[in-house]
Amino acid sequence: RKFHEGFLKDVRRAVEIHRIIENEAATVTSGLAVDYLSWEQQTQNCIEALKRAAEIIEGTRLMLALEPLNTRVDHPGYFVVRMEHAYRIVSAVNHPQVRILFDIYHQQISEGNLIHNIRRYWDWIGYFQAGDVPGRKEPYTGEINFQSVFKAIYQLGYKGIVGMEHSLSVPGMDGLKKCFEAYRRADSWEA
Repeated sequence: RKFHEGFLKDVRRAVEIHRIIENEAATVTSGLAVDYLSWEQQTQNCIEALKRAAEIIEGTRLMLALEPLNTRVDHPGYFVVRMEHAYRIVSAVNHPQVRILFDIYHQQISEGNLIHNIRRYWDWIGYFQAGDVPGRKEPYTGEINFQSVFKAIYQLGYKGIVGMEHSLSVPGMDGLKKCFEAYRRADSWEA
Protein backbone atom coordinates (compact mmCIF):
# COMPACT_ATOMS: atom_id res chain seq x y z
CA ARG A 1 0.00 0.00 0.00
CA LYS A 2 2.86 2.37 0.59
CA PHE A 3 3.32 2.61 -3.19
CA HIS A 4 -0.35 3.25 -4.01
CA GLU A 5 -0.15 7.07 -3.98
CA GLY A 6 2.82 7.11 -6.34
CA PHE A 7 1.04 4.66 -8.63
CA LEU A 8 -2.17 6.70 -8.60
CA LYS A 9 -0.18 9.85 -9.39
CA ASP A 10 1.23 8.01 -12.42
CA VAL A 11 -2.29 6.99 -13.47
CA ARG A 12 -3.44 10.63 -13.28
CA ARG A 13 -0.46 11.58 -15.45
CA ALA A 14 -1.35 8.78 -17.88
CA VAL A 15 -4.85 10.26 -18.18
CA GLU A 16 -3.36 13.69 -18.96
CA ILE A 17 -1.21 12.13 -21.68
CA HIS A 18 -4.17 10.11 -22.98
CA ARG A 19 -6.17 13.32 -23.43
CA ILE A 20 -3.39 14.68 -25.65
CA ILE A 21 -2.35 11.64 -27.71
CA GLU A 22 -5.52 9.50 -27.44
CA ASN A 23 -3.63 6.27 -26.75
CA GLU A 24 -5.84 3.29 -26.05
CA ALA A 25 -3.83 1.57 -23.33
CA ALA A 26 -1.34 2.14 -20.56
CA THR A 27 0.74 -0.72 -19.20
CA VAL A 28 0.52 -1.45 -15.48
CA THR A 29 3.09 -3.58 -13.69
CA SER A 30 2.81 -5.05 -10.21
CA GLY A 31 6.39 -4.54 -9.15
CA LEU A 32 8.48 -6.98 -7.17
CA ALA A 33 7.17 -9.48 -4.67
CA VAL A 34 8.10 -8.61 -1.09
CA ASP A 35 8.94 -10.97 1.74
CA TYR A 36 7.22 -8.95 4.49
CA LEU A 37 3.69 -9.47 3.08
CA SER A 38 1.88 -12.68 2.22
CA TRP A 39 1.10 -13.52 -1.40
CA GLU A 40 -2.60 -13.00 -0.60
CA GLN A 41 -1.99 -9.55 0.91
CA GLN A 42 0.12 -8.48 -2.07
CA THR A 43 -2.60 -9.69 -4.42
CA GLN A 44 -5.21 -7.77 -2.45
CA ASN A 45 -3.02 -4.65 -2.58
CA CYS A 46 -2.87 -4.93 -6.38
CA ILE A 47 -6.66 -5.26 -6.53
CA GLU A 48 -7.20 -2.24 -4.28
CA ALA A 49 -4.73 -0.10 -6.23
CA LEU A 50 -6.34 -1.00 -9.55
CA LYS A 51 -9.84 -0.31 -8.21
CA ARG A 52 -8.69 3.16 -7.21
CA ALA A 53 -7.00 3.60 -10.59
CA ALA A 54 -10.23 2.56 -12.33
CA GLU A 55 -11.99 5.46 -10.64
CA ILE A 56 -9.38 7.84 -12.07
CA ILE A 57 -9.74 6.60 -15.66
CA GLU A 58 -13.55 6.53 -15.51
CA GLY A 59 -15.00 8.66 -18.31
CA THR A 60 -11.93 8.29 -20.54
CA ARG A 61 -11.22 5.74 -23.26
CA LEU A 62 -7.97 4.69 -21.58
CA MET A 63 -7.50 1.04 -20.63
CA LEU A 64 -5.07 -0.04 -17.92
CA ALA A 65 -3.40 -3.29 -18.96
CA LEU A 66 -1.81 -5.39 -16.20
CA GLU A 67 1.25 -7.16 -17.59
CA PRO A 68 2.46 -10.49 -16.21
CA LEU A 69 6.24 -10.67 -16.74
CA ASN A 70 8.57 -13.67 -16.77
CA THR A 71 10.89 -14.21 -13.82
CA ARG A 72 13.10 -16.83 -15.48
CA VAL A 73 14.98 -14.53 -17.86
CA ASP A 74 14.14 -10.85 -17.52
CA HIS A 75 12.43 -9.92 -14.25
CA PRO A 76 13.52 -12.04 -11.28
CA GLY A 77 11.37 -11.41 -8.23
CA TYR A 78 8.47 -9.85 -10.14
CA PHE A 79 5.09 -10.46 -8.49
CA VAL A 80 2.53 -11.13 -11.26
CA VAL A 81 3.94 -13.83 -13.53
CA ARG A 82 1.13 -16.19 -14.54
CA MET A 83 -2.05 -15.48 -16.46
CA GLU A 84 -4.17 -17.07 -13.74
CA HIS A 85 -2.82 -14.57 -11.22
CA ALA A 86 -3.40 -11.61 -13.55
CA TYR A 87 -6.92 -12.92 -14.17
CA ARG A 88 -7.57 -13.19 -10.45
CA ILE A 89 -6.59 -9.54 -10.01
CA VAL A 90 -8.40 -7.97 -12.98
CA SER A 91 -11.55 -10.06 -12.49
CA ALA A 92 -11.68 -8.90 -8.85
CA VAL A 93 -11.32 -5.28 -10.02
CA ASN A 94 -14.13 -6.07 -12.48
CA HIS A 95 -13.92 -2.85 -14.48
CA PRO A 96 -14.22 -2.77 -18.29
CA GLN A 97 -11.15 -0.53 -18.58
CA VAL A 98 -8.85 -2.77 -16.51
CA ARG A 99 -7.58 -5.74 -18.50
CA ILE A 100 -4.60 -8.04 -18.97
CA LEU A 101 -1.72 -7.31 -21.32
CA PHE A 102 -0.83 -10.65 -22.93
CA ASP A 103 2.85 -10.36 -23.84
CA ILE A 104 3.55 -13.32 -26.10
CA TYR A 105 7.26 -13.29 -25.25
CA HIS A 106 6.80 -13.28 -21.48
CA GLN A 107 4.01 -15.84 -21.55
CA GLN A 108 5.96 -18.27 -23.72
CA ILE A 109 8.78 -18.21 -21.16
CA SER A 110 6.52 -18.33 -18.10
CA GLU A 111 3.85 -20.80 -19.16
CA GLY A 112 3.85 -21.75 -22.83
CA ASN A 113 0.43 -22.95 -24.01
CA LEU A 114 -0.07 -19.57 -25.66
CA ILE A 115 -3.22 -20.29 -27.66
CA HIS A 116 -4.84 -22.24 -24.82
CA ASN A 117 -4.24 -19.35 -22.40
CA ILE A 118 -5.40 -16.74 -24.89
CA ARG A 119 -8.68 -18.64 -25.27
CA ARG A 120 -9.01 -19.31 -21.53
CA TYR A 121 -8.56 -15.68 -20.49
CA TRP A 122 -9.93 -14.08 -23.65
CA ASP A 123 -12.63 -12.00 -21.96
CA TRP A 124 -10.02 -10.35 -19.74
CA ILE A 125 -7.26 -9.66 -22.30
CA GLY A 126 -7.19 -6.11 -23.61
CA TYR A 127 -3.91 -5.85 -25.45
CA PHE A 128 -1.13 -7.98 -26.95
CA GLN A 129 2.60 -7.50 -27.34
CA ALA A 130 4.94 -9.65 -29.41
CA GLY A 131 8.54 -10.79 -29.25
CA ASP A 132 10.05 -14.18 -30.04
CA VAL A 133 11.76 -16.61 -27.68
CA PRO A 134 14.66 -16.80 -27.11
CA GLY A 135 16.16 -13.36 -27.51
CA ARG A 136 13.12 -11.08 -27.66
CA LYS A 137 13.54 -10.30 -31.35
CA GLU A 138 10.97 -10.02 -34.15
CA PRO A 139 8.73 -13.00 -35.04
CA TYR A 140 10.32 -16.07 -36.64
CA THR A 141 13.70 -15.60 -34.99
CA GLY A 142 12.85 -18.19 -32.33
CA GLU A 143 10.41 -20.94 -31.42
CA ILE A 144 6.96 -19.31 -31.53
CA ASN A 145 4.59 -20.01 -34.44
CA PHE A 146 3.23 -16.49 -34.80
CA GLN A 147 0.90 -17.40 -37.66
CA SER A 148 -1.00 -19.76 -35.37
CA VAL A 149 -1.02 -17.29 -32.48
CA PHE A 150 -2.19 -14.36 -34.63
CA LYS A 151 -4.84 -16.57 -36.25
CA ALA A 152 -6.23 -17.49 -32.82
CA ILE A 153 -6.21 -13.87 -31.66
CA TYR A 154 -8.02 -12.52 -34.68
CA GLN A 155 -10.47 -15.44 -34.99
CA LEU A 156 -11.53 -14.69 -31.42
CA GLY A 157 -12.39 -11.19 -32.59
CA TYR A 158 -9.42 -9.03 -31.59
CA LYS A 159 -9.61 -5.65 -33.32
CA GLY A 160 -6.65 -3.90 -31.71
CA ILE A 161 -3.00 -3.66 -32.55
CA VAL A 162 -0.26 -6.01 -31.44
CA GLY A 163 2.57 -4.02 -29.89
CA MET A 164 6.02 -4.76 -31.24
CA GLU A 165 7.99 -4.97 -27.99
CA HIS A 166 11.29 -6.42 -29.11
CA SER A 167 14.57 -5.52 -30.71
CA LEU A 168 15.72 -6.38 -34.21
CA SER A 169 17.83 -9.40 -35.10
CA VAL A 170 19.57 -7.38 -37.83
CA PRO A 171 20.50 -3.70 -37.34
CA GLY A 172 19.41 -0.76 -39.48
CA MET A 173 17.11 -0.71 -42.48
CA ASP A 174 17.76 -4.37 -43.27
CA GLY A 175 16.50 -5.23 -39.80
CA LEU A 176 13.37 -3.11 -40.25
CA LYS A 177 12.65 -4.80 -43.58
CA LYS A 178 13.11 -8.24 -42.00
CA CYS A 179 10.83 -7.24 -39.13
CA PHE A 180 8.04 -6.01 -41.41
CA GLU A 181 8.31 -9.18 -43.51
CA ALA A 182 7.97 -11.24 -40.32
CA TYR A 183 4.77 -9.44 -39.33
CA ARG A 184 3.35 -9.80 -42.83
CA ARG A 185 4.04 -13.54 -42.56
CA ALA A 186 2.38 -13.71 -39.13
CA ASP A 187 -0.67 -11.92 -40.54
CA SER A 188 -0.88 -14.15 -43.63
CA TRP A 189 -3.01 -16.94 -42.13
CA GLU A 190 -6.18 -17.96 -43.94
CA ALA A 191 -9.54 -17.44 -42.23
